[in-house]
Amino acid sequence: ILRTELEPHFEVTFGRNAQEALQLALNNHFDVALINVMLQEDMEAALLLPKLQQLSEFPMIAIALTSHLDEQRIRTLMAVGFQHILYKPFDTRVFEQVLFRLAPAT
Repeated sequence: ILRTELEPHFEVTFGRNAQEALQLALNNHFDVALINVMLQEDMEAALLLPKLQQLSEFPMIAIALTSHLDEQRIRTLMAVGFQHILYKPFDTRVFEQVLFRLAPAT
């Protein structure tokens, strides 16, 4: 669903799990990391983001995607570097507004 929503507007690379995301980050530069908070298999989103940031030469916008979070979980995600939480269902217009607000001025 996300691929269908995003690809008409953005260049998109998907990692199916945290290990794949880390492998992709070794060989690519990404401006934005949109990470599902409830990763299915291998790593907590709060642990994944710092690893991705360490691999990146440049700062990236980090957005968490979730259906529900409690206040403590939000604080944890923000503390490790997520700049925004997007709630499901995914809305491309809201995503674009968040990117516009978070993107560095050029």
